[in-house]
Amino acid sequence: MSVIVVAYFFSDICGSKMAEVSALGSALMPPLTKAGYDRRDSASLIAAGTAMGMLVPPAIFMIVIAQVTTPRRWHCSSPASCPRWSSCCA
Repeated sequence: MSVIVVAYFFSDICGSKMAEVSALGSALMPPLTKAGYDRRDSASLIAAGTAMGMLVPPAIFMIVIAQVTTPRRWHCSSPASCPRWSSCCA
């Protein structure tokens, strides 16, 4: 559980997932191995935490996708120039 929490917090400050995996792997693999976890299980736990960390806001890719896919609103200067004044200039 603590590996997942660390991966979530680290994903907010790190911009690259590859850098995050290598940093967390080098920092967390020795304690996990010393605690008795198999190296494959430790590696998959770190990889899963890193992959889920990108879903936690404010993830940079989520901000970019939201900015790109958000439709622009009409900018109406008067009711005469906007046929649906109430809906576009709310």
